[in-house]
Amino acid sequence: MIKTIGISTAGPNKQRCEDAHVITPLKKAVLIAVADGVGSAEHSDKAAGLAVTEISNFIAKQKFPLKTPKETLQAAFNHTLSEINNLIALEKGEERDYDTTLSAVIYNGSQIAYGHSGDGGVIGLNTEGQYIAITKPQKGDDNISVIPFRESDKWEFGIADGDFASVIIATDGIYDTFFPYLLKGQQNEMYIRMLQFFTNSNETELREYLENATHINDDKTFIIATNPITKVSTMDDEYYQEPDWETLKLEWNKKAYPHLFSEET
Repeated sequence: MIKTIGISTAGPNKQRCEDAHVITPLKKAVLIAVADGVGSAEHSDKAAGLAVTEISNFIAKQKFPLKTPKETLQAAFNHTLSEINNLIALEKGEERDYDTTLSAVIYNGSQIAYGHSGDGGVIGLNTEGQYIAITKPQKGDDNISVIPFRESDKWEFGIADGDFASVIIATDGIYDTFFPYLLKGQQNEMYIRMLQFFTNSNETELREYLENATHINDDKTFIIATNPITKVSTMDDEYYQEPDWETLKLEWNKKAYPHLFSEET
């Protein structure tokens, strides 16, 4: 039996949560999906809610077990975009006012099939004990703006290599906490201790963390799906060590503001 935890909460001082998520039990698998309505879009919350609803409805109607989960997700993405476009036409709106992201996974307790659009992402914990970034955030040329779901030529689909004991799918508010800027360029850019906390905590502990995570200004959405009977190997102790944040911050500042630091003699 696959265990899941899914949470969506609004960012601080926000009137509404523009994220949405869905968990859909399937025959010998589970569908998990998250969507992040783009904040600048007037009806982004509608689009995000419709996205997770329609992908769930489409997948649930398929015959199981799925022989081609990757192709099923591709068809589900096309169906979902069509339904969002139908809503836009019904409300006589503009495409940009309904912008959202969408990331989805079909997980059978070992295999991760994924579809991805936007600046969130999918991370798996394999049976060797390694956390693997399965997707990468999709951002514009400015590396800030997000590539929205309506840009279907940017969609990514695949089957992750290896066997996985757990999978995390998250919108950027949470996903970015797993990749702190201070770790950029390091041998491992993922914050392993944070990923451990998410995969090892219960729902109450995770909700408490989100309530106190005032440093995250965005909406916060994630889903964790875990196969509790899968044995996971342990990596070397160094893999789990807390980063030396003070040293990393100093190194970052020296690169960002070299004029503030005199040359070492």
